[in-house]
Order: sequence, then C-alpha cells, then structure tokens
Amino acid sequence: MSIRTVLLRFIVGTQIFVGACFSLNAQPDTKKPIIEILGQLSKAHQVTFSYNNLLLENLNADVPSSTEELSEALEELSSSLPIRFEIIGDKYYTVIPIRSNLTLDVKDRQTGENIPVLLVQLADKQAHYLYPSPDSFVISSVFPTDSVRISSRFYQPFNFSVQQLDSEPLIWLDQDTLYLEDVMVKSYIISGIDANIESQSVTINTADLGLIAGETDGDVLQVLKTIPGIKSPTGKAGALMMRGSTYDQNLMYFDDIPLYHTGHYFGTISPYNQAIIDEIEVYRGSLPLEWGGRVGGLINIRTNPKIPKQVTGGVLANTIYSGAHATVPLIKDKAAFSISGRVNYPNYSSEKMDSFTTLNMQGSKVDENIVGGNSSLDEFDVKFNDLNAKLIFKPGDKHEFTYSAMRIYNDFGFLFSSDNQDLVETEKSGLNNWGMTTKWTGKWSDKWRSALGATVSVFDLTEERIATRSGVEEEVVNSLNTIEDIRFRASIVYESNETTIFRAGYELTSQQVDFEESGTDRGGNPVYKQTNSLAHIQSGYVSVKKWLNSQLLLDGGIHMDHYSITQRWYADPRAMLSYFLSKDFYLKTSAGISHQYLQRQFSSDFDDFRVSNQFWFLANKNLPVQSGSQYMIGGMLDKSGWLVDVELYKKNIENISRQGGTNAVETGTLGTFGADVLVKKRFSSVDLWCSYTLSNSQTDFTEKENAYFDQTHVLNLMFLIPRERWDFSLAWGLMSGMPVRIPDDTNPNQPSGTLDIPYEGRFPVQHQLDLSATYLFSKPASKWRGVIGLSVLNLYNKGNLINIFQTNVDPDTPLRQGVGISPNLQVSISW
Repeated sequence: MSIRTVLLRFIVGTQIFVGACFSLNAQPDTKKPIIEILGQLSKAHQVTFSYNNLLLENLNADVPSSTEELSEALEELSSSLPIRFEIIGDKYYTVIPIRSNLTLDVKDRQTGENIPVLLVQLADKQAHYLYPSPDSFVISSVFPTDSVRISSRFYQPFNFSVQQLDSEPLIWLDQDTLYLEDVMVKSYIISGIDANIESQSVTINTADLGLIAGETDGDVLQVLKTIPGIKSPTGKAGALMMRGSTYDQNLMYFDDIPLYHTGHYFGTISPYNQAIIDEIEVYRGSLPLEWGGRVGGLINIRTNPKIPKQVTGGVLANTIYSGAHATVPLIKDKAAFSISGRVNYPNYSSEKMDSFTTLNMQGSKVDENIVGGNSSLDEFDVKFNDLNAKLIFKPGDKHEFTYSAMRIYNDFGFLFSSDNQDLVETEKSGLNNWGMTTKWTGKWSDKWRSALGATVSVFDLTEERIATRSGVEEEVVNSLNTIEDIRFRASIVYESNETTIFRAGYELTSQQVDFEESGTDRGGNPVYKQTNSLAHIQSGYVSVKKWLNSQLLLDGGIHMDHYSITQRWYADPRAMLSYFLSKDFYLKTSAGISHQYLQRQFSSDFDDFRVSNQFWFLANKNLPVQSGSQYMIGGMLDKSGWLVDVELYKKNIENISRQGGTNAVETGTLGTFGADVLVKKRFSSVDLWCSYTLSNSQTDFTEKENAYFDQTHVLNLMFLIPRERWDFSLAWGLMSGMPVRIPDDTNPNQPSGTLDIPYEGRFPVQHQLDLSATYLFSKPASKWRGVIGLSVLNLYNKGNLINIFQTNVDPDTPLRQGVGISPNLQVSISW
C-alpha cells in the first residue's frame, strides 16, 4: 500500500471520528419563534393570546420544558424573555413587552475617537439626537426586535436590531464624504437648534427642542432670541432685531405666507401654535438666493409635513391662553389633515398678562402713572386668537400636494373717562392677518425635481379714536392700512452629480397697499389722507452649489427683481463659501446684496402700541427703494464636547425713511458692524453655553448717531440641567444700556414741561435672570405625554431702562422700562 493511500485513509478516518464525537456531544436546538410556541400553547389549553405581531415575529425562545401546566410554561417564557403575561379573562391573555435601556459605545473606525452626537431612529418613530453620558450612548425604552438606525455628521449610517448586539456593544462608524448630505452641527445651542454649515443658517427642529429659560411652551419667537446676533431689547417675543436690522426689515414666512406684524398683543406673544411647527430656518446674514424683498434676515417657518399612522393631537393651557391641535390621517400613508388653534382669556388677568400690559401700555393713557387723579379707566379688553390648517396629499413617492391656511386675529380697546364723565375717550385697534398657500413638489428622476406654488394673503390694521365732551364728539378719527399680497412661484433643481447642484426659480408678486385716515380732530378740522399703491414684482434667480474639492464648498448666484413702480431691474449677487479644514473645524464667509420695496418708516422708538408706527407703504419716486449689503467672515470648532463659533459681520442699509419735524420725509442710512461669539460645553449632566455680541449700529439722517436700539455688549449665559423626568433651564443676560435720546421739544404734540433726565450718553447696564422647569408626569413609555411647566422672566424684577418716550412725553414719567417679572404656569398633554 502506497504512503499516499495510507495518508488519505488516515485523514478520512480522523474526520469520521471527529464528526462522530461532535454528533454525540451536540445538543438539539430548542429555540423556536415565540409566536409558534404561543400557538401551540393556545391549542393545548384552549386559550387566546393577544400581542403585537410586528413586535414578536422575529423573537425566538426556548420551548418550555413542560407544556402541560400553562402557568409553568408562561413563567418559563417570562423568565427567559423581556415579556410578561396579563390575564384579562378565563381564556384570554395579553402579552406585554418589557422595554429596557440599550447602552452603546460608538467610535470612529479610522481614528478610534468617540462619536460626539448621534441621530437615532428607533423603529418607525421620529428620529432624535442623542448625546453621550459621559462616553456611552443610552437608547431608552427598546425591545429586542426593535430596528435601530444611527448616523452622525460625516459618517455613514448604521442599521441593526437590538437583539443583534451583546450586553456591552461597540459600534464602529465609517467616515463618509462631506457632500453626501447637508452638514449640520447638532445642538448648536440646545437640542433642536442646529447649525447648517452648508447654508450658513440655523435650523430649529421643534420636535427635539430643549427647554428655553423663561418659557415652557416653546414660543417660536422667544426661541430665536437665544441665537447670537438676534435680540429683543424690550423683551417682546416679536420685536426681534437681527444684526442691526429692525423687525420690518426681516422676512418672516409661515408655510410661504408672508407676515407683516410682530405677533399677538403688540408683539409680546408669538402668533403661532408651536405644536404644529416642524422646522424654522433662520438666516442672520445674507438671504438665500430664492428669497428677496427685505434688507435684513429671514425667518422661515414650516409646519409638520408628515402623515401619521393614527390620529395625533394635544391640548395646552397656561395663564394667558389655551389651545389644541390634531392631525387626522385621511388615506393611509397618502393623505392627512391637521388643524390647530389658540385663544386667550378675555377679561382675565394673570401676573404674566399684567406684566405684558405694563410693558405695552407705557406712555399711553392706560399707563397707571397717567390714569389717576381726575380720570379713570372704565374698560380695557385684549382679545387674540390664531387658527391654522393644513392638508397633505402624497399620491406616490415622487409627488406631494399641500394646502395651508392661517388666520391671526387681534382686538384691543379701552374707554378712558374723567371722574365727572365730562370727557370720554375711546380707542380701538384691530389686526387681522389671513392667508393660504398651495404647493406641489415633484421628483422626476434622481437628478431633476421641481415645485409650483401660489399664495394669497391679506393684512388689515385698523384704529379708531373717539373723544366726547359732555356728550358732544370732539374727535373721531379712523385709520386703515391694508396689504393684499398674491404670489405665483416656480422652481427647478438639477443635481448634476453628488458634488454639483443647480437651482433656478421665478416668482410673480402683486402687492396692493392702501392707507386711509379720515375724521375730525379736536380742533374741529377735517382729517383725510388716502394713498393707494399697486406694485408688480417679477423675481428670478439662478444658483449653483458646488464642492470644488472634498473641503471647499461654494454656493452662489444672482437674484433679480423688476419693480413696476420705478420700472427698474435690481440685481442682487450673493455668495457663500465654506472651507472644511477638518471634520471638526471649518471657515466660512458670505456676501450679498438685497432690496426692499414694502417698507415702514424708521420711528426711533420702541412704541409698538402706537398703530401709526406700524403702517406699511410701497417705495415710489419720493420714497426710494431700500438697498442693503451684508458681509460676514468666521469659523467654527466642534470637538471633544466643545463648540466655538465666531462670526464678524458688516451691514449697511440705504434709503431708510423717517418723519421729519416739518412733516417732510427724511431719508438716511443704517449701518452695523460687529462680532457674534458662541462658546458651548457639554458635560455629563449639564449643558453650559455663553454667547456674546459686540456691535455698533448707527443711523445717518442729518448726522451720524447711535441707533436708538444700539447695545455695544450683549452677554448671555445659560445652564441646562436634565434630571430624569425633570428639566431645568437657567439664563442670565448682561447688556449695555441703550443711547439716551432726548425727544424733539419742537414737536407740536409734545406736552409742556421740563424733562429731568439724570442720564447722559447711555442708560445704565441691563441685566436679567430667567428660569424654567418642567416635569413629565406621564410614564416615559406611555402612548401619551403630559408635561407641566413653570417659567419666570426677569426673576428678580430688574427695572431695566430702555429709552425716553419720543411722543407725548409726560415730564413726570418720561422713561420706558423693559419687561418686569413674568411668571407663567403651563400644562400640555399630547398623544
């Protein structure tokens, strides 16, 4: 026998022997699908099991050692799986899943460094951001069969099921190319406020929004004040100034519907139910190319675009208003309808409402420092409400139709009389803003997509003043300002490849602006003024977004408008450049020009109560089109729990107008330069961030002077402390005093008397402490969510001096103060 034959027989024999040994020692696989086991027990004991089939279909278990005793079999299953059985009848059992927390370590495969933040989507639930505590990520309330998708900026997504991981799982993420999707800095300030590096904007996702100090209801406009470069000197939510631009110079859209007011009750409360808002885009610098018509920034609010599986909704109530919202699926995965509304409590007084009244009524007849002596306030009423509705229809994956509608209503009035009823004065003002928009978006291929839309909106601002003496009318003046806005728009996007995107669009806008004032003044003279203006604005833009290499991104193009009143074309080039030195550090710069046609006069005062300060007009040959230019350069570092963002900027606005002392209109310029700095550090149990703005805003009419709202230094510190079901937020602000502006004593409306102002140059430094606390009183795994919250603005009631009243100044009380202490309690329930 040859050696080769002997070796072959030896190998074969060895394999047979080893195989036989393994066969003798192998144990039979006793695991079976839990659904199959429950089926067998159901037949054997004539019982019925109720369970979530999708949740249990991929779950396996050891077959119970004995199936003759049902209770023993169920006990074995409960001990080996995260489930329990609940008896709901003699023959009926409910299988209840027991959820637990999953701890993950997630690292960069190339460098071995810990991933700083994850975007986590559990099963079909909404994705949310997760941060390590301190180095590991904890995903709460998971079940073994749950599917999980995790991703992070600059990394490829990773999909897994919970039962695939070990007790101490470690996941490695692979780095991704920068230009595969928008590059975001998550939790730029707090969770839900992110910085979009590519568009150089800030995005607010309300579903993930953390707790803001001083507010518990997620007031949309109050949230914006936390962003460096955006401030509200009086504390009003709607009186936002973005890098030197006043509110009327900023664009604000609600589902593509333009808005022309600061909000409820003269801007103290946002006019939108935050529960239906999905996302807010904020541009502090140059406008994106598709937008025009303003020389300031952009606030673009979008409502929820999702179609839920079942009815969702909620209710809320606080010390000022109550509201409700609901979304109803009409056709499974294809159509849904949502509606929301809020209304205040007329003739009801709370501490926060009283604080807002004091803030708004300063310098008016309602001011408690004026009402008294020989006069009294007999009637005072504030009413407001808002209503929003949206219809979504998605016939397939490539097309979507939406219809949105909104209505915002305000009614304010008072009756003021002398003690002997000899003089009776009544004033009423109303604000009614409604609009609707319809939009279609389509995706024709992987490269082409387009959109069409139409919007109609109407804004009415009214005021009525009546004064009678001994029953005889001395004054009756009615004022009305109306804006009718109709828009048609079309856009197209072409993605040439993963590094190049072309965009183009066209919009036709028709704006009818009417103003009428009529009646008789106290001197018996007739009052009549009427202007009617109609403008057609044709706008177009082209842009290209191009990755010049893996580190350098250019987004630029040109926006052009043709304004029918002046019969001129206005060209606005804009560009943004971002350079990624690494995945943790990048540089940025932008430059742009814009024009504004619909305007309000520059009033040099914070007096939102005076409706005459809110009137709009269209630019014409006598009141020129405003033009603005903005430039920015900066950089951001996001590494090892630290976030540092610095932006230097310069802005100049020409052709702003104001009323002169001889009733002539003066034109001038408004210029601002400054720096915005944000430093944030996330610790294991506390978030701490600090924002600082150094700036100077100057107007130049007949001479250069600091703008009435100029504050050289604005410093904000915020602490966020999550504690299981509790969340705490504390913020402290320190701001320079604003310029002391002495009113013009030649004004014929100025009361006689000497103003004794003990300040020169600037008012004293302002500071304020705000806090919020919320408690989740529903169970974390419940299908409904209940939260109770307490917030306090200006906790120690600091009397911050804002300015001197510029019109009808009472020599005894000439100074305006900011918002005082404002506590609020809110309860919300959602499902």
